[in-house]
Amino acid sequence: MHKMPPLAAVSSRFGAPMGRRDTHADYREKPRLFLLARLAWVDGDYDAGGAYWGYAEREHIYRAVSEDGAVELFVRARHIDEAKYCVLEEYNATFAFGGDIETFIEAYIECALWSSTDADGDPLDNYASPEDIAPETLAKMREDCVDFYAANEQALEDWADDSQAGHDFWLTRNRHGAGFWDRGRGALGQRLTDAAHVYGSVDLYVGDDHLIYC
Repeated sequence: MHKMPPLAAVSSRFGAPMGRRDTHADYREKPRLFLLARLAWVDGDYDAGGAYWGYAEREHIYRAVSEDGAVELFVRARHIDEAKYCVLEEYNATFAFGGDIETFIEAYIECALWSSTDADGDPLDNYASPEDIAPETLAKMREDCVDFYAANEQALEDWADDSQAGHDFWLTRNRHGAGFWDRGRGALGQRLTDAAHVYGSVDLYVGDDHLIYC
């Protein structure tokens, strides 16, 4: 499995810089393999290396690093596929599986909101976002994702799409009409289906405090 290199530390006694500069290569037509992962936030809108990015509702910062180390890009996008398109506009890129647990969790939560409805039958994602999920429910969702990811790392590497896998974990554990088993991946899809069923089904609902619980 390819691993994303750590972020360079940029904070100093003078404060945190706003964002990070991209690093480009001279020959953009050269085929390059990229790792792509969403930046995790620390203390709000700071990345793990101390850069400040500011708040953007429903958008994230994705980091793309070429395997040869010549290129490092930071892309603002709503989801990983949109980030890929941004990289492809600049470079002749292909993408490797990088073990991006944050993308997996993000996709799992997005799918949970999309496929769940409130008491009136309205999809939760019509008006709710991850910020509307109760802290204890969000923690449980992350815990299930991290546990499933660690237990099935080799199969997920073979699956090679963290965003789709996150969606399919939610769909499959809840036995929806699509999921790992429905992607034409044969034995691999069945192996991940069996693993997801171990976690059982879970329902989301809106509490009296207007937060979302399971």
